[in-house]
Amino acid sequence: MSFVDGVFADNLYIQPGPDVFDVTGEIPRAQTNRLESVWYIELDGKNITDRINPHLIDIRITDKSLSAELVMEIDDRDGTMPIPPINTPLHVAAGWKTEGMVWMFDGVVFDVEHAGQRGQGGGRRMFVTGKGADYLRTHLKSPMQDALGDGAPTGQQEGTKHSFQDFAQQIMGNAKGTVSVHPALANKMRDWWEQSQESPQHVLQRLTSEFGGVMRIIGGNHAEITMPGQFVDGSGNGSVVAELGGNLISWRVKPLHSMLTWGGTSQQHYRTDIANWISQAASQALPAPWSSAIGTWSRANPGANQSEGGQDAEGDASQTGFPGVGRIVINGEPTAQWNQHVFLTGVRPGVDGTYLIKEAQHHWARPSGYITTLEVITVFAEGAQGALLDAQKRINTDAAALAKGLKPANPQSSAPNAPNAPPAGGPQPLGFGQSGAPL
Repeated sequence: MSFVDGVFADNLYIQPGPDVFDVTGEIPRAQTNRLESVWYIELDGKNITDRINPHLIDIRITDKSLSAELVMEIDDRDGTMPIPPINTPLHVAAGWKTEGMVWMFDGVVFDVEHAGQRGQGGGRRMFVTGKGADYLRTHLKSPMQDALGDGAPTGQQEGTKHSFQDFAQQIMGNAKGTVSVHPALANKMRDWWEQSQESPQHVLQRLTSEFGGVMRIIGGNHAEITMPGQFVDGSGNGSVVAELGGNLISWRVKPLHSMLTWGGTSQQHYRTDIANWISQAASQALPAPWSSAIGTWSRANPGANQSEGGQDAEGDASQTGFPGVGRIVINGEPTAQWNQHVFLTGVRPGVDGTYLIKEAQHHWARPSGYITTLEVITVFAEGAQGALLDAQKRINTDAAALAKGLKPANPQSSAPNAPNAPPAGGPQPLGFGQSGAPL
């Protein structure tokens, strides 16, 4: 292979071919353009990127359910680095120098830890942890008792029903927060909603799980309750590609895990008018070999009535559509986030396919640079396929937006206090130049 041919022997430098998920004709981004990551760190509304850059050793952002987490390891060898106040608003964006940036973290300073030791390899280190949830100035963690509805009147099986949307707003209002609920979950109806000495965070997480949904808290006090693979407004949550020979570093996945695979689910409730237990069943249509499972999942506690029993069975069934687990490590991908899809390709038939991101960890360190680790579950239920077409369409449109220095068309979050885009000139490389001088 000669330089005249315009390519190098290393396949990373070969012009990429048509993307299997390409629906717009856009050429996928070449990984060789991603040579230097850029980051933007904002504390209490102020850009501190330049100030912290010479001292930053490691930054790790974990986007996951319930609450995202950020940990920064800072060199405090002289003991002079300012200690950020607890609960100060903290926002971080990242990207590649040849592309745009996206917001990765929207939360507050959760705690500050200082460590060190004497002798060789010693020194002072400061660890700043951020959380998407504000547990100091809200009641998110406070056990409470509350209810909505009156239950069933005498002689009736069910009474006047109220929506999950109304109960979620009541709960988050008590917690000094706000909430957005996916349309498929907002209109779940019951005649009795109860919070029995549970924290607002716990009761909403419990109910969301019963319905087959997912939840997180961002911006300190805003809860997003949505469905797997979708934004809270019901649109597709985007996707990323992990391609062997391209951005894929390593993988270890179980497309089928026997203990996670069920033939169906059931829930029961008691009918007082006939003095008997009634079972309600639900299932997901899984292709072979996932369809070979015959076990039935059933909850330990019965539903209060037909509405609750049916909702429990349907919610449990929706979760049986994710029968495998694994981990995928790729070159730093700033658009990867919790509750997105990742398409694993180039590995082999039976392993290639669609996975749902349960946790996206973005890690930058001086020795290793920027990599992204995805904790995933397999997606095979027909009921889980609805968002995939929209997700596939997002790949190239998001790439085109990033190439122009814009945010992807879909927002990173629906929090009312989400930060604006980083100002011009805000992105800064992290690390040191070859001479050892700070950039």
